[in-house]
Amino acid sequence: MAHEIQYWDSQVGIDMAWHKLTTVVPEVNRDNCRILYPMCLKPLFWDKDGEPQSTGFNIIVAEDNNRQIGEPVSDKYSLVSNSQIWDAVELALGNTSHQIVSVGTVCDRSRGFISIKLSDKFMAASRDTESVLNVIWGHGGVLPVIARTGITVVVCNNTFNMALSRRGDFNFRVKHIGDTEVKLDNMCQALDAHFRTVEQFQAEMDKLAQQSISAPDANRFFAGFVVDEAPKDNKVSTRSQNMYNELYNLFHSGKGNHGRDLSDVFNSVTDFYTHGAAESKVDMPSRFESSEFGTGATRKVEAFQVLTGAKVPRIGSYNEVIQRGETVLQMAELAA
Repeated sequence: MAHEIQYWDSQVGIDMAWHKLTTVVPEVNRDNCRILYPMCLKPLFWDKDGEPQSTGFNIIVAEDNNRQIGEPVSDKYSLVSNSQIWDAVELALGNTSHQIVSVGTVCDRSRGFISIKLSDKFMAASRDTESVLNVIWGHGGVLPVIARTGITVVVCNNTFNMALSRRGDFNFRVKHIGDTEVKLDNMCQALDAHFRTVEQFQAEMDKLAQQSISAPDANRFFAGFVVDEAPKDNKVSTRSQNMYNELYNLFHSGKGNHGRDLSDVFNSVTDFYTHGAAESKVDMPSRFESSEFGTGATRKVEAFQVLTGAKVPRIGSYNEVIQRGETVLQMAELAA
């Protein structure tokens, strides 16, 4: 299944997204969100000598086009429809001041999202920033219903799912097993946690802005971050070199950056993994899927964790990234 916005997918929002595929509306509501199509589970059969035989699996079907959504599921799978999720979000928001800013699906309707703005702009590391509560989910796969705090750095329009939400008590998650309707009622608890997470993010970003970094060390960090394991045969690929060179350029010249502190490093990473490499041949729908659901989203979270002092299992600590980057740059220089 192609990881991109397919024919039956859509994204509705109040502003045109960077991928230029948004259906722009003055207000996103249940009448125009385009995701509330009826869904059902149907048994999956296979043909044996002209007779249908049960496989023991079901498929999720969108009843507006009779197309399968996601992969086949076991008979223990509980379908949580887009309509149920929308209703749970409305119930949780209640009288809270909010604005739904984006809603849609990707991967041929197998993944969906609702983004809700719950606060006005605030300053983090001297940058205009907005917070949104992102509700994301999957159908016919391993992705449950998840609520996460998202951050948009307005000066360069990049986003990421908050790493802080994995540290504390902000971990709303509903699996497609059992009584999902009761669990969805707990989504209202995510609101208080969202605001606590925003406060944490602002404090963490302000700390990053107070930690200066030299240009050579920034270069080492990007090299060690991109090449997250020892290079094979003591060689650094041209693709990796292009990636960390572009990150280094963004550190100096990216929107809102000054090329002087760790907040500039982080902003470079989020900008790069949101929009992709300048010379990338990957189409915009695929970049969007990666940025918000896939590899790009993971890399942005990893950068935040490392820069704020965590040791990430796959890439190590901040000092380890710097040290690996020094080795990578020396190898690249010797090969030149």
